[in-house]
Amino acid sequence: YSTVACLLGSCRSNPEPADPPANRFDRLVSAYSELKAGQFAVVADFEKSSHFELFHPADASSMSRIEPDQSPRRGGGQALKWTAQSDTNAIAIDNEHATTWYLKRDWADYDLLLFSIHAPRRGLRLRIDIVAGHPSHERRTISEWILTEGRNVIRLDLAELGERVPLDDIRGLRL
Repeated sequence: YSTVACLLGSCRSNPEPADPPANRFDRLVSAYSELKAGQFAVVADFEKSSHFELFHPADASSMSRIEPDQSPRRGGGQALKWTAQSDTNAIAIDNEHATTWYLKRDWADYDLLLFSIHAPRRGLRLRIDIVAGHPSHERRTISEWILTEGRNVIRLDLAELGERVPLDDIRGLRL
Protein backbone atom coordinates (compact mmCIF):
# COMPACT_ATOMS: atom_id res chain seq x y z
CA TYR A 1 0.00 0.00 0.00
CA SER A 2 1.73 3.17 -1.21
CA THR A 3 0.51 6.74 -1.02
CA VAL A 4 1.27 9.99 -2.78
CA ALA A 5 0.52 12.65 -0.17
CA CYS A 6 -0.22 16.18 -1.28
CA LEU A 7 -0.85 17.86 2.03
CA LEU A 8 -2.20 21.32 1.36
CA GLY A 9 -2.30 21.95 5.08
CA SER A 10 -0.30 20.14 7.68
CA CYS A 11 -2.84 20.16 10.51
CA ARG A 12 -3.63 16.99 12.44
CA SER A 13 -6.91 15.27 13.11
CA ASN A 14 -5.85 14.39 16.66
CA PRO A 15 -4.76 16.72 19.45
CA GLU A 16 -1.04 17.38 19.68
CA PRO A 17 0.61 14.47 21.55
CA ALA A 18 2.50 15.26 24.76
CA ASP A 19 5.75 14.27 23.01
CA PRO A 20 5.30 15.11 19.32
CA PRO A 21 7.33 12.97 16.87
CA ALA A 22 10.73 14.47 16.22
CA ASN A 23 11.01 13.92 12.49
CA ARG A 24 8.84 14.68 9.47
CA PHE A 25 8.19 11.03 8.57
CA ASP A 26 6.91 10.18 12.06
CA ARG A 27 4.76 13.34 12.20
CA LEU A 28 3.07 12.46 8.90
CA VAL A 29 2.50 8.83 9.88
CA SER A 30 1.02 9.84 13.23
CA ALA A 31 -1.34 12.34 11.56
CA TYR A 32 -2.57 10.15 8.66
CA SER A 33 -3.30 6.50 9.37
CA GLU A 34 -3.15 5.66 5.64
CA LEU A 35 0.59 6.25 5.71
CA LYS A 36 1.27 3.65 8.42
CA ALA A 37 0.81 0.75 6.00
CA GLY A 38 3.69 1.42 3.65
CA GLN A 39 5.71 3.55 1.32
CA PHE A 40 4.66 7.10 0.50
CA ALA A 41 5.93 10.07 -1.45
CA VAL A 42 5.22 13.63 -0.36
CA VAL A 43 4.20 16.07 -3.07
CA ALA A 44 4.19 18.95 -0.56
CA ASP A 45 3.72 19.22 3.18
CA PHE A 46 5.16 22.77 3.32
CA GLU A 47 7.74 21.99 5.99
CA LYS A 48 10.30 23.18 3.41
CA SER A 49 9.94 26.47 1.55
CA SER A 50 10.88 24.69 -1.70
CA HIS A 51 7.51 22.87 -1.64
CA PHE A 52 5.82 26.16 -2.56
CA GLU A 53 7.63 26.11 -5.94
CA LEU A 54 5.10 23.61 -7.28
CA PHE A 55 2.06 25.86 -6.72
CA HIS A 56 0.99 28.82 -8.87
CA PRO A 57 -2.23 30.32 -10.27
CA ALA A 58 -3.33 28.18 -13.23
CA ASP A 59 -4.40 31.29 -15.16
CA ALA A 60 -1.75 34.01 -15.42
CA SER A 61 -4.46 36.71 -15.47
CA SER A 62 -5.95 35.39 -12.23
CA MET A 63 -5.98 37.68 -9.24
CA SER A 64 -5.87 34.73 -6.84
CA ARG A 65 -3.11 34.70 -4.22
CA ILE A 66 -0.92 31.80 -3.10
CA GLU A 67 1.16 32.34 0.01
CA PRO A 68 2.54 30.54 3.07
CA ASP A 69 0.15 30.38 6.02
CA GLN A 70 1.97 30.31 9.33
CA SER A 71 -1.07 30.80 11.54
CA PRO A 72 -1.15 28.54 14.60
CA ARG A 73 -2.60 25.10 13.88
CA ARG A 74 -2.67 21.75 15.55
CA GLY A 75 0.37 19.80 14.48
CA GLY A 76 2.39 22.89 13.67
CA GLY A 77 4.12 23.49 10.40
CA GLN A 78 3.11 25.70 7.54
CA ALA A 79 0.32 25.39 5.05
CA LEU A 80 -0.42 26.88 1.68
CA LYS A 81 -3.03 29.64 1.77
CA TRP A 82 -4.90 30.14 -1.48
CA THR A 83 -7.26 33.07 -1.87
CA ALA A 84 -9.37 32.75 -5.01
CA GLN A 85 -11.07 35.82 -6.44
CA SER A 86 -13.76 33.87 -8.32
CA ASP A 87 -15.20 30.38 -8.70
CA THR A 88 -13.25 29.95 -11.93
CA ASN A 89 -9.80 30.52 -10.39
CA ALA A 90 -7.61 27.44 -10.17
CA ILE A 91 -4.28 26.59 -8.66
CA ALA A 92 -1.75 24.58 -10.67
CA ILE A 93 0.58 22.02 -9.12
CA ASP A 94 3.38 21.22 -11.54
CA ASN A 95 7.09 21.66 -12.27
CA GLU A 96 6.70 24.86 -14.35
CA HIS A 97 8.43 27.08 -11.74
CA ALA A 98 10.27 24.36 -9.78
CA THR A 99 14.00 24.71 -9.23
CA THR A 100 14.74 22.59 -6.13
CA TRP A 101 11.58 20.53 -5.41
CA TYR A 102 9.79 18.60 -8.14
CA LEU A 103 6.46 16.89 -8.68
CA LYS A 104 7.12 13.18 -9.13
CA ARG A 105 5.94 12.16 -12.63
CA ASP A 106 5.66 8.37 -12.14
CA TRP A 107 2.86 7.42 -9.73
CA ALA A 108 2.42 3.87 -11.05
CA ASP A 109 3.71 2.29 -7.82
CA TYR A 110 1.27 4.23 -5.61
CA ASP A 111 -2.31 3.43 -4.63
CA LEU A 112 -3.68 6.58 -3.01
CA LEU A 113 -3.51 10.36 -3.48
CA LEU A 114 -4.15 12.09 -0.17
CA PHE A 115 -5.00 15.77 0.34
CA SER A 116 -5.54 17.55 3.64
CA ILE A 117 -7.47 20.76 2.98
CA HIS A 118 -8.89 23.31 5.41
CA ALA A 119 -12.07 25.07 4.23
CA PRO A 120 -13.15 28.31 5.93
CA ARG A 121 -16.82 27.41 5.43
CA ARG A 122 -18.91 24.46 4.30
CA GLY A 123 -20.25 24.07 0.81
CA LEU A 124 -17.11 25.11 -1.08
CA ARG A 125 -16.64 23.01 -4.21
CA LEU A 126 -13.21 21.52 -4.89
CA ARG A 127 -12.39 20.16 -8.33
CA ILE A 128 -9.23 18.07 -8.67
CA ASP A 129 -8.03 17.74 -12.26
CA ILE A 130 -5.09 15.36 -12.84
CA VAL A 131 -3.24 15.93 -16.13
CA ALA A 132 -1.12 13.15 -17.62
CA GLY A 133 0.53 12.09 -20.84
CA HIS A 134 2.29 13.98 -23.60
CA PRO A 135 0.75 17.40 -24.36
CA SER A 136 -0.25 16.22 -27.85
CA HIS A 137 -2.12 13.24 -26.32
CA GLU A 138 -3.03 14.74 -22.96
CA ARG A 139 -5.43 12.81 -20.73
CA ARG A 140 -7.30 14.19 -17.73
CA THR A 141 -9.38 12.88 -14.92
CA ILE A 142 -11.59 15.10 -12.80
CA SER A 143 -12.95 14.52 -9.29
CA GLU A 144 -15.25 16.93 -7.50
CA TRP A 145 -15.84 17.33 -3.77
CA ILE A 146 -18.07 19.50 -1.61
CA LEU A 147 -16.00 20.56 1.40
CA THR A 148 -17.14 20.79 4.99
CA GLU A 149 -16.03 23.61 7.25
CA GLY A 150 -12.63 22.87 8.79
CA ARG A 151 -10.31 20.02 7.89
CA ASN A 152 -11.16 17.79 4.94
CA VAL A 153 -9.09 14.73 4.08
CA ILE A 154 -9.56 13.85 0.42
CA ARG A 155 -8.56 10.34 -0.70
CA LEU A 156 -8.32 9.48 -4.39
CA ASP A 157 -7.88 5.84 -5.41
CA LEU A 158 -5.02 5.86 -7.93
CA ALA A 159 -5.89 2.39 -9.24
CA GLU A 160 -9.26 3.78 -10.32
CA LEU A 161 -7.73 6.96 -11.74
CA GLY A 162 -5.13 4.84 -13.55
CA GLU A 163 -7.93 3.46 -15.72
CA ARG A 164 -8.37 6.99 -17.14
CA VAL A 165 -4.87 8.51 -17.15
CA PRO A 166 -1.36 7.06 -17.46
CA LEU A 167 -0.02 7.05 -13.90
CA ASP A 168 3.56 6.75 -15.13
CA ASP A 169 3.39 10.21 -16.77
CA ILE A 170 1.65 12.66 -14.39
CA ARG A 171 2.32 16.22 -15.56
CA GLY A 172 0.35 18.15 -12.99
CA LEU A 173 -2.79 18.83 -11.05
CA ARG A 174 -5.29 21.67 -11.04
CA LEU A 175 -7.43 22.52 -8.03
